[in-house]
Amino acid sequence: MPQPSRIHAALAATSTPADVGAGPNRTAVNAASAATADLIHTAVKTTSATADVATDPTHTAVNAAATTDVAADVIHATVKASVAADVVAGLIHRASNATGAAADVGAGLNPAVVNATANTDVATDLIRTAFNATSTAADVVAGLDLTGIRAVVTGATSGLGRETARALASAGADVTLAVRNPSAGKNVADAIAASTGNHAVRAAHLELADLATVAHFTASWDGPLHLLINNAGVMRPTLGRTPLGWELQFATNHLGHFALALGLHDALTAGANDRGAARIVAVTSGAHMYSSVVFDDIHFTQRAYDPQLAYGQSKTANSLFAVEATRRWAADGIVANAVNPGGVSTGLQRDFTQDMKDHLDRLEAAGVFAYKTIEQGAATTLVAATAPEFAHNGGHYLDDGNEAETVPDDADLADNSHAVKRWARDEATARRLWEVSLDLVRQH
Repeated sequence: MPQPSRIHAALAATSTPADVGAGPNRTAVNAASAATADLIHTAVKTTSATADVATDPTHTAVNAAATTDVAADVIHATVKASVAADVVAGLIHRASNATGAAADVGAGLNPAVVNATANTDVATDLIRTAFNATSTAADVVAGLDLTGIRAVVTGATSGLGRETARALASAGADVTLAVRNPSAGKNVADAIAASTGNHAVRAAHLELADLATVAHFTASWDGPLHLLINNAGVMRPTLGRTPLGWELQFATNHLGHFALALGLHDALTAGANDRGAARIVAVTSGAHMYSSVVFDDIHFTQRAYDPQLAYGQSKTANSLFAVEATRRWAADGIVANAVNPGGVSTGLQRDFTQDMKDHLDRLEAAGVFAYKTIEQGAATTLVAATAPEFAHNGGHYLDDGNEAETVPDDADLADNSHAVKRWARDEATARRLWEVSLDLVRQH
């Protein structure tokens, strides 16, 4: 693995990992009282290390204490509890032993608790998983069987995309690497197949800034799709434009992925019909805090170009896409969530100027963020892609494996580096961006 440079990765240097523990066990859900029966996740507090939990591999068995009040508003679970357990019906989380006694988590993309509020600002309602800043991609997929799951990962020849693809393949998924360089993609696919023993890994050409290749990719896709991981991105220190005149960071990071998701909508719907759920993961960044979407001048035709603002705008757009895609497509069984991988040293910073590198050094020294390994950086993507808590919950922004708190638009970055600004989750703004994006891609 490459040595971390002093350069930031997926976020123009704004994300700080929190301190938490890793592990393959999936969802130890928080207890909910009868008065809070409509909380996002079905809450269960496990107190007995000896409780006998039995489950089939597609649902969750839960160890619960006799005194726990569990909200009954959830769907089908197979629960075999020990004498100390008194679980009210209907959980759908996968096998999880919160005491660490003996739980093997095995379920893939199975239904999770549904009733999430997309725009909650209440910290106590945030969705929590068993993962955190120190968790790795391997931790998240440990014990999962993703056989039969078809996934597309953009930008998968290196860095976070490659590790995401490797982790999915290691759990048995059928993985397509959507890449700019097909030759490099084939080499990576072959390496992943050799290291995981899974030969259902291949590369296909996709240039996100060229909508013709996006259209070709989507038209060539055959059959259902269960996971779309919008991981690829660019971070440029100088102004670049597509042939249509679009600012290159916004065009690549948002518009290309937007067109890709539109073109694969029917395949994702088929995937949801096939497995009960399909997911889109939009890799965003703490850099979204630098800029909202400036609708009056998205492509920097009137204002002076600032690469940090341009990158931040594109990352805000990634988060807003997840909000609106979920609103529009949840009825089709498709949900989308945005993830901030944190500070990771990857090829994303290859074109950084010295001033940009120095800026990151200052932020790191001030404690605004700390570097993660590539394996740790990919973990949150895998949580959004496979954790049962997010199987039917969309429109969220994840940081360090968990849903992040929403803070006001004027919140200070240094004090809120694990949070998401309201402008990146605002429903009205998300709807407006969707319509603007539709108009732009229809120009092609």
